[in-house]
Amino acid sequence: MTFIITRLFWLTSAFFNIVLGIIGLALPVMPASPFFILALISVKKASPETHQRIIRTRPFVWLQGKFPIVGKWLG
Repeated sequence: MTFIITRLFWLTSAFFNIVLGIIGLALPVMPASPFFILALISVKKASPETHQRIIRTRPFVWLQGKFPIVGKWLG
């Protein structure tokens, strides 16, 4: 039961951060990057399989090549 509640919390957090990140893309006053980073961390905690799928995408591979410190921190 605790596992389900914890997973639901992290999935809700990921969804909420993605929505705030999209709003941040439209509004110049609110930054989008921190919300997308928090969403990725929340997905990592909720579902490691989904996190591995995200890490293997082309933009993330480019990020790891261009900024290895940030890629290591997020991966």
